[in-house]
Amino acid sequence: MQPRLKIAGIFIPLSIVRDEEPYFYMSTLLKQETIIASPKEEFQPAYSPDGKEIAYLEDRTTLKVINLSSKKTRTIMGAEHNYSYADGDQWYQWSPDSKWFLVEFGQPEAVMSGEVGLVDAAGSGKIINLTQSGYSDGAPKWAMDGKMMIWESTREGTKSENDRIAFGDVYGMFFTQEGFDRFNLSKEELALVDEIEKKDKEDKKDDEKAEADKKDKKSKTAEKDEKKTEDLKIDWENLRDRKQKLTVNTSSIGDYVLSKDGDKLFYFTRFEGRNDLWVTDLQSKRNQIVY
Repeated sequence: MQPRLKIAGIFIPLSIVRDEEPYFYMSTLLKQETIIASPKEEFQPAYSPDGKEIAYLEDRTTLKVINLSSKKTRTIMGAEHNYSYADGDQWYQWSPDSKWFLVEFGQPEAVMSGEVGLVDAAGSGKIINLTQSGYSDGAPKWAMDGKMMIWESTREGTKSENDRIAFGDVYGMFFTQEGFDRFNLSKEELALVDEIEKKDKEDKKDDEKAEADKKDKKSKTAEKDEKKTEDLKIDWENLRDRKQKLTVNTSSIGDYVLSKDGDKLFYFTRFEGRNDLWVTDLQSKRNQIVY
């Protein structure tokens, strides 16, 4: 979830000044650095995963990024795609490799009709509409280290008695065909694939260990320093077809998260007067209350 605290500018959190004072509660000197403060309202900041940049909303609707080294800013998504009613009602999320954003947006002619989009963090301004459903789609989240995303949609939902409040479902979209095919394997097929992959990993680990033993400590340290986060792989062909509904029952969903392995969906929802934490086993489709 994005921070919901209203602020007048973007600041780096407090840091300790004196090395000899290791604890905040006993520190006599603390430092806070202002990153950006302008006549406009900077709001809802989020660090990039690589720690080099901060994304934020300018005047609540324009998604921008500031580079912490150069202090230069760039626009990622213009204000014509958003409309803010209250604090924290705009949504965006960095990709694990810090090169993309998942966003909730609307077309200029129908800004209130929510869609889920993908925007590159370089600032091209091009929004790739991932959902194109015509229904309410929003709050997209990266899952499985960027191999897929999950989001909420009223695409197959229902409406309440007053015909205004829509109930929805959580969906998943896979950015690679390999990930989509794996997700649709049966329990027996998945067990076999896991066994093969485990053996391949062990063989690869043995090969790497043998290779590392041939190198000195200095070479291994340099190799470790050069290791970087891998760029996301996105198969653009038939991307929008690689989606699947994850929830078993349509409901008034609060928040949701997918397990790291992508086998379980945890979500808050209300069926009988109160919010409960539910979990769905995506392999067996078994649904139960956790709390």
